[in-house]
Amino acid sequence: MDLRSTGKTRAFSLIGLNESGKTTILEAIYSFSPDPDSQVLFSESDLLEAKSKDDLIPRGEISDFTGTISVQATVSFDDDDKASLKKFAKSELALELDAESLPSEFKIISTNKYEKSKHSGSPTTWAIDFNVKAARQRKFRVTKLDEWRALIGHLKPKLPKISYFPTSVFSFPSKIYLSGRDDDKKNNFYKKIFQDVLDYQGESLNIKDHIVDRVHSTEFLLPWVKFFAEFYNSGEKRKIDQVIDKASSAISDVIFSKWNEIFKEDAKNKEIIVEWGTEDSGSDGASGHKVYITFHIKDGANRFEIADRSLGFRWFFCFLLFTQFRAHRIGGGGTLFLFDEPASNLHAKAQEKLLESFPKICEAPNGLIYSTHSHYLIEPRWLEHAYIIENRGIEYEKDTISQDGNDTDIKAIPYRRFVSENPRKTSYFQPILDKLDVKPSRFDLKDKSVLVEGKSDFYIISYFFRKLNKKDIQIIPGTGASTLDSLISLLRGWNFQFFVLLDGDKEGVKEKKKYTEKFSLSEDELGTLFEVTGKEKEIEDLLGDAELKQICSAYSISTSCGPSKKQILAFFQELNHADPGFRVSTATKKKFTTLFAKFSEAFD
Repeated sequence: MDLRSTGKTRAFSLIGLNESGKTTILEAIYSFSPDPDSQVLFSESDLLEAKSKDDLIPRGEISDFTGTISVQATVSFDDDDKASLKKFAKSELALELDAESLPSEFKIISTNKYEKSKHSGSPTTWAIDFNVKAARQRKFRVTKLDEWRALIGHLKPKLPKISYFPTSVFSFPSKIYLSGRDDDKKNNFYKKIFQDVLDYQGESLNIKDHIVDRVHSTEFLLPWVKFFAEFYNSGEKRKIDQVIDKASSAISDVIFSKWNEIFKEDAKNKEIIVEWGTEDSGSDGASGHKVYITFHIKDGANRFEIADRSLGFRWFFCFLLFTQFRAHRIGGGGTLFLFDEPASNLHAKAQEKLLESFPKICEAPNGLIYSTHSHYLIEPRWLEHAYIIENRGIEYEKDTISQDGNDTDIKAIPYRRFVSENPRKTSYFQPILDKLDVKPSRFDLKDKSVLVEGKSDFYIISYFFRKLNKKDIQIIPGTGASTLDSLISLLRGWNFQFFVLLDGDKEGVKEKKKYTEKFSLSEDELGTLFEVTGKEKEIEDLLGDAELKQICSAYSISTSCGPSKKQILAFFQELNHADPGFRVSTATKKKFTTLFAKFSEAFD
């Protein structure tokens, strides 16, 4: 998979059938550079449990597996990375690094070795060499092993952390300790999330300086009873109060603004309340008392624990808390978020709003990969970043899905290429077709309407209507040349102006005769494309070589055979949602201008 962004978005979707391998690909990506912070959540998730190395062995070879399981990643190495590495070599190793010899990208291979189904090692290979020289040396040389390791050690933190968040709802702690629980991994995860909230505000606030150190100040290292009286009457408490109040406001703004968009609820009296407190450390205060925070939802005069709210709210609360704020974490190489079937327990509108939140999450240097079956989570503008997942070891054509003992062979294929190579395997990318397909409820019958045979006519004409700034006519698609009776009856009954455009083929001529006799239509109300243009019989015939070549390029097919009708349809379906700089020749514009002039004549 190529995770380089080709536009403004850095979101990538994995689409495929059940058992196609979407989760396997996400787990493989996660294994390359797992975020240790989020790993603590997995034990509570039915989706991705914390796995041992032995669990990675292919199921068909678990009895006696000897070999390796590896994940290979190609890492981009930009000028800023090179400059930072050169500076590190100079200051820490007293070496001059030859930045000119550094590649623009290199491979990292993470490997797990097995002998007779027992894990025997996990070597990681960085396929990159460095040339350096000391101050008095004239020529560059290859680094020694200790020098190479030091340089790699500087690069490692710059790799994106990969966070795999469970889809299932997990428990939210009643208290998050900001001090005194350093060995509690789960608590540390939520503690870092709270720091993300502070970072989100852009005021350089941090837990240590602005909360914990104020409680642990020398003057307050007192036994619990004395500490309580001294501290809670001091100005330091008011300073911490303001930090916590700002965090409450930031969380409320993010959570409830999105919640309102989805569920259309009035949240004027709702807010997230973050409160802080202290607990006796049990050490006479010599090392400072424990500091913690709690989260509540204030709804009017009532307060609720997060755990007391609905399943949908809890899922969405955790999702936004873990992503919207984590995306602003300071330092490191950014975060690659992985989601397997996100929002599967939410309704369609919630899924659409979730999709709208993705661009904010994956702003540079962050990225996002998600799998889905739902067409509500397909964004037509991002289809350049969509992959169809296919397990070639499974026979899907049978009534039941079976692997028949074949090896697992999972492929992630760019959407456009898959459609081009497998035009009949529509079930694999059905969510995309569902998203792009015609929705009858969107089309209101009105005066000055053109009835066309089907989807191809609709999408192609709609695109050129917009391209040529034709706004006063409505296009209404049927499901074939012979299916327009009801639409004609309605428009005729309502005394609307309309024009029926049929293909100039044998079927179109036949249906023209039928509609003329049945509804007594005039030449100003009915015609074939051949009669209107004098040459072309189908709407695709109006496209010139320049347009067809661009469609071939989009689907990586030969221009000698040209695109199929299905590929042209798919291309214009996408084009009506997002125009990626499609260029239209003057000759083609002239053809459609002639066609549209005929429509206008019919309505004069």
